[in-house]
Amino acid sequence: MSQTDYQVILDYVEQQPVIDTHEHIQPQNEVAEQGVNIFTVFKNSYARLDFVSAGMPEEAWELGSEEEIWEVFSRYQPFVLQTE
Repeated sequence: MSQTDYQVILDYVEQQPVIDTHEHIQPQNEVAEQGVNIFTVFKNSYARLDFVSAGMPEEAWELGSEEEIWEVFSRYQPFVLQTE
Protein backbone atom coordinates (compact mmCIF):
# COMPACT_ATOMS: atom_id res chain seq x y z
CA MET A 1 0.00 0.00 0.00
CA SER A 2 1.42 3.35 -0.94
CA GLN A 3 1.63 6.24 1.50
CA THR A 4 -1.04 8.03 -0.56
CA ASP A 5 -3.45 5.07 -0.28
CA TYR A 6 -2.79 4.89 3.43
CA GLN A 7 -3.48 8.61 3.86
CA VAL A 8 -6.73 8.40 1.86
CA ILE A 9 -7.96 5.52 4.02
CA LEU A 10 -6.81 7.20 7.24
CA ASP A 11 -8.52 10.46 6.31
CA TYR A 12 -11.75 8.58 5.57
CA VAL A 13 -11.66 6.61 8.84
CA GLU A 14 -10.92 9.71 10.91
CA GLN A 15 -14.03 11.41 9.49
CA GLN A 16 -16.38 8.60 10.54
CA PRO A 17 -18.51 9.21 13.61
CA VAL A 18 -17.98 6.69 16.38
CA ILE A 19 -20.61 5.79 18.94
CA ASP A 20 -19.48 3.54 21.74
CA THR A 21 -22.46 1.49 22.89
CA HIS A 22 -20.67 -1.12 24.96
CA GLU A 23 -19.54 0.06 28.37
CA HIS A 24 -18.68 -1.56 31.66
CA ILE A 25 -17.90 1.71 33.37
CA GLN A 26 -20.37 2.96 35.93
CA PRO A 27 -22.08 6.17 34.87
CA GLN A 28 -20.57 9.19 36.58
CA ASN A 29 -23.79 10.01 38.43
CA GLU A 30 -23.86 6.49 39.96
CA VAL A 31 -20.26 6.80 41.10
CA ALA A 32 -21.03 10.17 42.66
CA GLU A 33 -24.10 8.78 44.47
CA GLN A 34 -22.85 5.31 45.44
CA GLY A 35 -19.09 5.60 45.39
CA VAL A 36 -16.73 3.10 43.83
CA ASN A 37 -14.54 0.34 45.23
CA ILE A 38 -12.90 -2.81 43.93
CA PHE A 39 -16.14 -4.74 44.31
CA THR A 40 -18.19 -2.29 42.25
CA VAL A 41 -15.52 -2.49 39.54
CA PHE A 42 -15.70 -6.32 39.49
CA LYS A 43 -19.49 -6.29 39.71
CA ASN A 44 -19.71 -4.13 36.57
CA SER A 45 -17.32 -6.22 34.50
CA TYR A 46 -17.04 -9.70 33.06
CA ALA A 47 -15.02 -10.63 36.16
CA ARG A 48 -18.35 -10.84 38.02
CA LEU A 49 -19.28 -13.78 35.81
CA ASP A 50 -15.96 -15.49 36.54
CA PHE A 51 -16.76 -15.35 40.24
CA VAL A 52 -20.27 -16.66 39.68
CA SER A 53 -18.86 -19.47 37.50
CA ALA A 54 -16.52 -20.33 40.37
CA GLY A 55 -19.58 -20.79 42.59
CA MET A 56 -19.96 -17.38 44.23
CA PRO A 57 -23.65 -16.58 44.75
CA GLU A 58 -24.79 -13.74 42.47
CA GLU A 59 -26.46 -12.00 45.41
CA ALA A 60 -23.11 -11.70 47.22
CA TRP A 61 -22.35 -8.59 45.15
CA GLU A 62 -25.32 -6.90 46.84
CA LEU A 63 -24.25 -7.50 50.45
CA GLY A 64 -24.15 -4.37 52.57
CA SER A 65 -20.56 -3.64 53.48
CA GLU A 66 -17.22 -4.22 51.81
CA GLU A 67 -16.30 -6.50 54.71
CA GLU A 68 -19.36 -8.68 54.10
CA ILE A 69 -18.61 -8.90 50.39
CA TRP A 70 -14.97 -9.71 51.15
CA GLU A 71 -16.00 -12.63 53.36
CA VAL A 72 -17.65 -14.29 50.36
CA PHE A 73 -15.40 -12.89 47.62
CA SER A 74 -12.18 -14.12 49.27
CA ARG A 75 -13.42 -17.73 49.23
CA TYR A 76 -13.84 -17.71 45.44
CA GLN A 77 -10.99 -15.41 44.42
CA PRO A 78 -8.37 -18.22 44.22
CA PHE A 79 -10.50 -19.94 41.57
CA VAL A 80 -10.66 -16.84 39.41
CA LEU A 81 -6.93 -16.15 39.18
CA GLN A 82 -5.59 -16.05 35.65
CA THR A 83 -2.77 -18.50 35.06
CA GLU A 84 -0.51 -18.89 32.11
